[in-house]
Amino acid sequence: MNRILTTILTLFFAFCSYADEALKNAEAQAPIHVAPSFPGGVSARTKFLQDNLQFPAECVNGGIEGVVMVKYMVKADGTLADFKVVQSSGNDLLDNEALRVVKMFPNHNPSKLRGETVESYLTLPVSFRAK
Repeated sequence: MNRILTTILTLFFAFCSYADEALKNAEAQAPIHVAPSFPGGVSARTKFLQDNLQFPAECVNGGIEGVVMVKYMVKADGTLADFKVVQSSGNDLLDNEALRVVKMFPNHNPSKLRGETVESYLTLPVSFRAK
């Protein structure tokens, strides 16, 4: 009887050790960085831009198009700061409009690093194309 009990306990502890190792491996493979995101995701951000972005009339009439790259910080609490144009469209009106609208963004879901919220930066292309 002691032999059976010893065998069962040995198998039990071996299984527990295996399960603990498997859990550690799963944790090690879990994403350590989660990027910040617009509330509601990409589709909500796209809708926000469509609803709020105003293509300057002077650019529309002049056939001026372009892409503005806007960079901004998402703080650990989700608030936004430090907005800047990091790549100009070549037209101040387009650059200023892109910056104006991105500054209107609602607070974001902050970035996470190993489960802790951290500040991070996002760079967003804002396109102005004639329809």
